Amino acid sequence: EIPKRDWSSDVCSSDLDAIAKFNKLDQTSIRLIVDKFVVEMNDLLSDKHIHVTLTTAATDYIISQGYDSKMGARPLSRKINELIKVPLSKRILFENITNCNVTVDYTDKIEFDVKEKFALYGNTTMIDENGYVVVD
Repeated sequence: EIPKRDWSSDVCSSDLDAIAKFNKLDQTSIRLIVDKFVVEMNDLLSDKHIHVTLTTAATDYIISQGYDSKMGARPLSRKINELIKVPLSKRILFENITNCNVTVDYTDKIEFDVKEKFALYGNTTMIDENGYVVVD
């Protein structure tokens, strides 16, 4: 049996200096946090020349599933790992995806739209779903 700790004793009271309360995050702050996680993911994928963007629907879904007012933004990171990083990393490994733009969208589930990009006359270009070259 594990002995219960007496939080009122002098030994424990020296461990706690203060209790800090934080206000709940507003929607703008939560969106900025999701954007920060996406920027970090893009930094990790830059060696493979992969760029990920989230649609508003995907961002809204991730926030609805991953934000907890009691825990703050910590669960968002786990939800982004679960819904985006792990499935995308599997596709990168098993489908050998490189040099592309990935748009993450949500309708009934998280979906990845992968568009290959390549250099043409110094511009970044992509091939759309119909096979046409799209020049930025």
